[in-house]
Amino acid sequence: MERTDLFKKLADLAQLDYDAVRVYDEALEHTGEAEITTAFEHFRADHKNHYEQLTAWIGKAGGEVPRLHVDVMGHAADWLTSIRSLRGTAGALHAMRTAEKYHNSHYAKAAEWDVDDEEVATMLRRFYNDERQHLEFVESHLKTPAGAGAPQ
Repeated sequence: MERTDLFKKLADLAQLDYDAVRVYDEALEHTGEAEITTAFEHFRADHKNHYEQLTAWIGKAGGEVPRLHVDVMGHAADWLTSIRSLRGTAGALHAMRTAEKYHNSHYAKAAEWDVDDEEVATMLRRFYNDERQHLEFVESHLKTPAGAGAPQ
């Protein structure tokens, strides 16, 4: 993959993660269970770490560091999360399942890119693994009645 194409694709992923932090901020306003809140705070930190590492690598590799901002997709995700989260923790979990499926689909593709830089390839695989863990947590808690704890 051409270096300029890689910079653009990594910038798009960084924007996705930047938007995800805002979505988690919104969901956290509506969660009432300590375990869910703790996990969502951790997942939000993962997304922040992702966009920070992606943008740092772009700059280190000689690309123009993207200026992340709330874009149309970010506003749409905020709106969807806000509406769904009005139903409390269950609504927040449903909203985050939708968001994490979206993130997983993008990182699954990214993990398969033909990248000649092992640092980037490793980073993308690691971030995809984070996304899978986020989705697994959310889905496991959607199968568990509120207040019942994690499934055994």
